[in-house]
Amino acid sequence: MANADGGFRDNKARAVRPGAPGAGSRLRLRFARGEAARLISQHGQIAAFRAIAENAGLNCAVKSGKVKMSFGPAIVEGYESLAEYADLFLTGYVDSGLAAEKIRSSAAAQNYELLGAKRVPLQFPSLEELICAVRYTVYGDFSSARESLADYVERGIVRRERSEGRVDELVAREIVRASAAEEGKLELLMNIGPGRNLKPELLISGWLGKECLPVRELKVVREDFYWESRNGLLSVWE
Repeated sequence: MANADGGFRDNKARAVRPGAPGAGSRLRLRFARGEAARLISQHGQIAAFRAIAENAGLNCAVKSGKVKMSFGPAIVEGYESLAEYADLFLTGYVDSGLAAEKIRSSAAAQNYELLGAKRVPLQFPSLEELICAVRYTVYGDFSSARESLADYVERGIVRRERSEGRVDELVAREIVRASAAEEGKLELLMNIGPGRNLKPELLISGWLGKECLPVRELKVVREDFYWESRNGLLSVWE
């Protein structure tokens, strides 16, 4: 049964020694990465999240000699974010509020901010299995655009080069669910999933008629993820 804070209490969970294998509970953590952390790569972020868990003084489960964790969708080096997720597996029950206090202090030492922590069932699906869209805010100079962003999204084809040399052509209107533009700022709600992932800077490059706009020329902030109900309604992932 879910308890009042949306987590899951295992009435049979027992405290065991720190570092023991296996897992008795699972915490879903949400972090922010700001200016100080935006140049950390995805691999670096995974290492940072494991260090945060190790230094928080919690009874972490261990797998293959490392703190047992799973991670949300990869982040692009250079992006800031308010929606970085990690699931931390523990060897017994822990109050989510107490755990959050310990993790928050440890996160600050790695230049991350803990935004939330809640218990979820051990067998709960991963974040990537449940989400279908992501919202970005992008800041930059878009004054060279020859048409509105909405018009480009309606007709644009975005070329995406893969590491093996293959080039995909993505139909912008099939990726972008909604967009809004004002001077120096864009809001983008974009589909994500197999074959549908498109970096905002590629979309913007196509809109501005540029070859490939470097991330350093923009400020990209990943704001939220979304899930879709059976009747097709989008809701923010909390």
